[in-house]
Amino acid sequence: VKFVDDGTEQKVEAKKLFDLPQKLKNISFQAVDVYICRIKPIDSDEDWTPRTWRTWTLITPFGLILWLREIELTAVGTKVHKMYVRSELLKNGFAVDNPKHLQNLYELCKGKIKIPDINKELHKSEETLSVDLLPENSEFHEVYVSAVELPNLFFVQRKESCKQLEKMMDCLNNTMDRCDENMTFTEEDLNEAICAAKFPDDDRWYRVKVICGEEEGSVEVFYGDYGDKRTITREDLFQLPHDFMMVPFQAIECELAHVQPRGDDWDDESGDLFWDLTHMVNDDKKRVMASVVSKSPAVYSGLFKYEVVLYDTDTSDDVNLCQELVWSSLASPKPNSPLQELCPIPQMGRKIYKSTAQKIPDLCGIIYWEKITERAKKAPKDIFNIVGQNLQSSPLDLIGYKALASIIKMIGRISDPPSHQWILESLFFSARASQRSCRMSRHLLKKTLKYLTVGGLGTGSGYFLYKNDWEVSTIGVVRFGRAAFTALWIVADYKIHLRGIDYESPEYEKVKSEIHSRSALRLRELCCSNGGGYIKVGQHVGSLEYLLPMEYVETMKVLHNQAPQTPITELFKVLEEDLGQKVQDMFVQIDPEPLGAASLAQVHKATLKDGTVVAVKIQHPKVKKHSFVDIKTMELLVHGVSFVFPGFQYKWLAEETKRNLPLELDFLHEGRNCERVQRLFKHFKFLKIPNIYWDLSSERVLTMEFCEGGKVDNREYMKQHKISVDEVSRDLGKLYSEMIFVHGYVHCDPHPGNVFSQ
Repeated sequence: VKFVDDGTEQKVEAKKLFDLPQKLKNISFQAVDVYICRIKPIDSDEDWTPRTWRTWTLITPFGLILWLREIELTAVGTKVHKMYVRSELLKNGFAVDNPKHLQNLYELCKGKIKIPDINKELHKSEETLSVDLLPENSEFHEVYVSAVELPNLFFVQRKESCKQLEKMMDCLNNTMDRCDENMTFTEEDLNEAICAAKFPDDDRWYRVKVICGEEEGSVEVFYGDYGDKRTITREDLFQLPHDFMMVPFQAIECELAHVQPRGDDWDDESGDLFWDLTHMVNDDKKRVMASVVSKSPAVYSGLFKYEVVLYDTDTSDDVNLCQELVWSSLASPKPNSPLQELCPIPQMGRKIYKSTAQKIPDLCGIIYWEKITERAKKAPKDIFNIVGQNLQSSPLDLIGYKALASIIKMIGRISDPPSHQWILESLFFSARASQRSCRMSRHLLKKTLKYLTVGGLGTGSGYFLYKNDWEVSTIGVVRFGRAAFTALWIVADYKIHLRGIDYESPEYEKVKSEIHSRSALRLRELCCSNGGGYIKVGQHVGSLEYLLPMEYVETMKVLHNQAPQTPITELFKVLEEDLGQKVQDMFVQIDPEPLGAASLAQVHKATLKDGTVVAVKIQHPKVKKHSFVDIKTMELLVHGVSFVFPGFQYKWLAEETKRNLPLELDFLHEGRNCERVQRLFKHFKFLKIPNIYWDLSSERVLTMEFCEGGKVDNREYMKQHKISVDEVSRDLGKLYSEMIFVHGYVHCDPHPGNVFSQ
């Protein structure tokens, strides 16, 4: 018998044969006989060796008779192979070339079956690359979003294929770096040609397909494994080595389901937000789950463009990213879609309210729909006044008429900062006045604001708020929302669980310690999620054993070892933006691996054009952009907590951050400090302060003399280099004594990473 679903043959006892149920008879056989063209057995044999056919048995997913050309399954209109079978047979000595095979087959089959036109050049089939698919036998697919143009055109990569892709890209770069100019692409017809080309942003080799013909020496190419498009010169196109045609393009074309633009077309802000929701703080791709709704013909590559719903499953509740675009006012639900607007369109007019609390959902609707009108700016203050009135007369109305739920929906989604402050103070006010309101607020925050925690370690939204009196033109609403959510949650936790307990009892201390631990974990998650200045403040909290509860100190200490790293390609952008030159014009080489990374910046070893070795400190790209708003957010929330807890005595922490963080973000200020220390302590022959290269420095870049050495606590290094530990200790004592008692100008961060011995 032949097993028609896997292609194998066996002898079986006749008594073991059974009738097949009719519903299974109607399903097509899944094993297809495949014949590889243009090869023949070695040594002029008539038959293939068992080793050959056992090695290269192929099973296709559709029960159809196929005409096969290299990797193209013409009859089913798709491409499924992940390697060239013919090429592998030839390369491994299992077959020899048979150039007349196709013509002979054509003559035999002519007029008997429908066959493709073989008059086309055969090498065209070898230049065709398949594109990966989202399998239809799975409801959800783990994917990464690799490129975003707009919500109706983006590209994903299947998570299971990414390691294979990374290895292939490394191999491709090693191969292409060794090639010579003879591999320049020379074919006259560029249309849909498959080539190798460098990506301008990182100078690495990738597989590309030409999507727009030559015009004045330039061509538009599609980076088939990632989905990016760029215009490059024809001279930048190189022949793609044959081995790299074996793996399909990994960028799968998609669009978001159930959403449509607010206006006539999608705008860049919707694409920015979508990118931020699917990426980490350093722009690393984030795993999301894709569910296919439908598919249509592809525009750029492959057979299909998939209409998908994406979910972030790394939060306590799965977050629908299509819904998040709608709630951020950057998309509208399509007719009959399952998505909903954050607030219904308000119907106020002459509407009669049984309670003033009923008015709050309509006022929130005005804020959501009218954005920056005078009426929308006035509504948050009206909400605050209504909350105050109801807390005195009928506090339960705030819950019964969904007033609190409507207020909470507004957090992180208001473009006017004073309006946002009124909304937050309304919630703080209700939490302080009523235990039930506090408990309900906490429940609603968890249910409603789960979208504001999207991104886990993500950057927060790229959606820009309206320019405001903080003199900041950009702010991530998701970042602000996370901070507000965390602050309100912590306030609710203390208010609810400490109420009614005698503060002098052992139980009070026990419960308070438990709340400290929970709250510290939430605060640490916030710092990791928002990054930048938040991590800096969290690290500071972790060093205040003498001021703060130990639960906070111990929990936040972990942040000292969790500084983010930015890819070197992103740092190159900072260098070129700030210094006004191409990286290759300033440096011969920059080591891609950082010497050290911190919350605000990282340091790389580099070589100047004259051969001088330097250390370049480069600020993380988004830190400065977010810092000023982050400071204001911390200040607002600290004052809000102080309002609820009059005994809260940590407002100084926000003030200290407000004063010092801008100075830490100005590397020119740090450079001037270095030179001042050089002048003040030049009489200490044992002290070496690195020189500053001012022509290669800016507010976000500091280029310094590179100094070798061992960390000051590395006794083994000192022993190997015959450095006296006692002498180092005495020298440090002299230095700090003069800093403190003579100049009053002190280096306040002398940890081992900042002090070396040599």
